[in-house]
Amino acid sequence: MSFLAADEGEKALKIFHGSSLAAAVVLPLAVFSDSGSATQTFCNWATAGLVPLHGHIGMNWIIADYVPPASQKTVRGLTLAVSVVCFLGLVRLNVQGDGVIDTVKYLFEPLKEEVSA
Repeated sequence: MSFLAADEGEKALKIFHGSSLAAAVVLPLAVFSDSGSATQTFCNWATAGLVPLHGHIGMNWIIADYVPPASQKTVRGLTLAVSVVCFLGLVRLNVQGDGVIDTVKYLFEPLKEEVSA
């Protein structure tokens, strides 16, 4: 299996399906986990790996279907770069921020009104 052509081969399909099943377990578990718990820490790191991996393999199938063969190598390279940047960004959220799960939860919190003095 090649990272550049991540859609080719039986192994890529198994990894793609495995990441789907793992995400189906990890993401709901993450939503209901408490901030700072061991469960949420596990979910943060699992999400940081699963989301870019699953997206990268899936995008390579789309590239194979819709991008002209002459441009596929370039587009696959750009897709790999975006996947790596996504992974590094999620890792940074886990190391220096509130974690992937709390960051996403924050997006759905109601806005707090500021009290003016």
